[in-house]
Amino acid sequence: MSENKANKESGAVTDLTLFEDNQRLNKQLNEVEKDRDKWRRYSDLFKQLLVCNKIVGQFGHDNPVVEDLKQNGYVNIAIYGYSEITKIFIHILKDTEIKIRYIVENGNIQLTGIPIYPRSLEQYPKCDIIFVADIQNYDYILNKLKNQGANYNICSLERYLRRISE
Repeated sequence: MSENKANKESGAVTDLTLFEDNQRLNKQLNEVEKDRDKWRRYSDLFKQLLVCNKIVGQFGHDNPVVEDLKQNGYVNIAIYGYSEITKIFIHILKDTEIKIRYIVENGNIQLTGIPIYPRSLEQYPKCDIIFVADIQNYDYILNKLKNQGANYNICSLERYLRRISE
């Protein structure tokens, strides 16, 4: 093999290695950006929820969340994902006629009066609406529930609370 041909092949291997490294770094960057965006959305939502929580404190049982849920016929609800947003939602609905029938989450979570079902179930008990609190995986969860033949409404809890708190 000539020296010139060996140099060309060596250069091609180097180019391929650089390309693969670049692809790997771009993938890592995309993951970091997704994570950053998720936390940015959490931060924005919590700012709005502080306002919403203040409103709930002012109105007591006549809070806008409960009124909106009742107006839409959502009295028996479920929540997919146990997060900080879920905890706030539980607090908002505490001692109201809106009942959280269950929460879908993996792990060792125990809540008084609220059953916990694993994410791996093929079907979940009937409810009026299931709020998805898992911000990062909303589209995946929405498709999963629809593919399971969910016969209830499905809504992003983040989007719902954002709309109510505006």
